[in-house]
Amino acid sequence: MREVILAAAMVGLTSCTTAAIADRSPLVSFTSQRSVAEIATCLSTALNKRRAAVRTEQSPTGVILAISVPVAGFSSVLDTISIDDTGNERRVVLRSKAAKAPSEDRLNQLFHPCL
Repeated sequence: MREVILAAAMVGLTSCTTAAIADRSPLVSFTSQRSVAEIATCLSTALNKRRAAVRTEQSPTGVILAISVPVAGFSSVLDTISIDDTGNERRVVLRSKAAKAPSEDRLNQLFHPCL
């Protein structure tokens, strides 16, 4: 019984929904001339190679990639990448449960090949 309560408490402390992260300030933002689908496919593939679980959700102007990891047997969304079609270009925005952005090198390795 104690293990069940502890697991439930861990999920409560660590779980975060896509909507909750969407309310956070962007950590980084990029623009691209590629299509929403091209960017989403490229980023999903790159994240899957890093063993991250990626779920794609439709938004009114594009897609949101919800990046999650297992915590105490449950999936917890840690980051979101929104890819929005603004007409002339696509806006790519990283939001996170973390307080600060990853290093510039890590961001460049992930994002720039896909933009």
